[in-house]
Amino acid sequence: MQTIKRIEILLPEALVQPCKDILNRETILAYTVSVGLSVKNRQGLATAGLCDAAIILLCRPDSAEALCAKLKPFLTRFAALATMAEVEALNLH
Repeated sequence: MQTIKRIEILLPEALVQPCKDILNRETILAYTVSVGLSVKNRQGLATAGLCDAAIILLCRPDSAEALCAKLKPFLTRFAALATMAEVEALNLH
């Protein structure tokens, strides 16, 4: 098995394409986009348009920090949430 980085980004659906534009200029293994998510905030209230989309991407550990540095201004500007974790790929060639 190979260790890779998994980055999850929660953002408004309207910002998916601008985020994909950034990702498409970078070296990543793969990403997937899910839209139409139902999200509740800390008070248990659903907030339409706040974070109703997710982008999950995989990249090699040696490129993860540079990718995060390029994403950070975008994420900060639009208050999107991103997390990164180290995972093991079961069938990555």
